[in-house]
Amino acid sequence: MGTVMTIGTLTSVMSFIGVIFCTIHHEWEKTSPVNSATVMRTIYSSQGLWMRCNIPIAGVLNCDSYGTTFFDVQGYLQAIRAFSVISVLLLFCSTVCNTLALDCVMTDASKRRKLWLARIGGTTSVLGGICIITAVSWYAAGVIREFHRHDNRRTDFKFTFGAALYVGWISGALALIGGGLVTCSRCYFTTDDDSTAPYVYRQPKSKASATNYV
Repeated sequence: MGTVMTIGTLTSVMSFIGVIFCTIHHEWEKTSPVNSATVMRTIYSSQGLWMRCNIPIAGVLNCDSYGTTFFDVQGYLQAIRAFSVISVLLLFCSTVCNTLALDCVMTDASKRRKLWLARIGGTTSVLGGICIITAVSWYAAGVIREFHRHDNRRTDFKFTFGAALYVGWISGALALIGGGLVTCSRCYFTTDDDSTAPYVYRQPKSKASATNYV
């Protein structure tokens, strides 16, 4: 059980790091040199959840926050941001709970508390994985829709999947796997220190028959 728990915890930690990278990275979509207009194939442009960037000159990266205020972006982008941030928070909670639930970590928590920490950590890891997979899949669907909408137009940029989407999918899968391992490693775990009923001593009955003295 301890080995499965450790592997699940490490997997959840890796997913947590990947989700942070995915959330803050600016390359959720990037220009496709093959499908963009000929005069724009040498220009790099990318968009993320929080900013959009381009390289007009080699070695120079210009980024801006969509040229608007934080809450003035499109509704679907705000929803995707929310899913991503919630995923980060859930996986952070999962990382803390799973670490404290490890048998090798010396804490004052009893076995029963470690059991519940593992269950909470595994559940939050699965929920975090679902949130980030929902976010990147929703964004990817928009990229595909825009790509096909410009099939007959080669006069502007055409975007394709960026690195952050792939990292998000992989991190989400790791979160699901890690959460499942942590939860299943404690499925049949029982505690003896908290749940055992106290032993009550009962004096054995005497085999000798009672004698009445006259």
